[in-house]
Amino acid sequence: MTVNQTFMVLDTPRRQEDPFKTRLCKSYAVGGDEDCKYGVHCKFIHPEDEEQYMRLIEYTEEYRRVKGDVQKEVQHLHGLKRTINDAIKANAIDEWINRRIRLFNEVYPKAPNYYDLHGMSTRGAVNYVMDICQMMRINNISTSWLETGRGNQTLIIFH
Repeated sequence: MTVNQTFMVLDTPRRQEDPFKTRLCKSYAVGGDEDCKYGVHCKFIHPEDEEQYMRLIEYTEEYRRVKGDVQKEVQHLHGLKRTINDAIKANAIDEWINRRIRLFNEVYPKAPNYYDLHGMSTRGAVNYVMDICQMMRINNISTSWLETGRGNQTLIIFH
């Protein structure tokens, strides 16, 4: 190896997906403080490692915190809906709940083509599944996973 080749090897920036970055940093895992003392020199996956981080999102403190916030918001709205006698206002709350859950699934996907329907109204869940099926047809996707709020961790697989 010549001197120039040696400098090229040393000057080559680190690849985004380094082979050692296979596990989530404990600082970002559930229970972590989301503040890694090693920063960019850490050998584990951080939010900055976007693609790798998103593959492990359901195991992160961020996901746990946001999912908890969404669940509290949805529970509060369901409780509020029970106290309202006006059907139009109740439907508006249902729509808000359904949009909130769809947004969460979009921003924090547990896995590709995985949809969590917990907390949705029946009508909202049916409409969401119809939209998912249409998207599957358009994009030629053969399988999607739906997690429902009916039963214990019910998982429905569509082919």
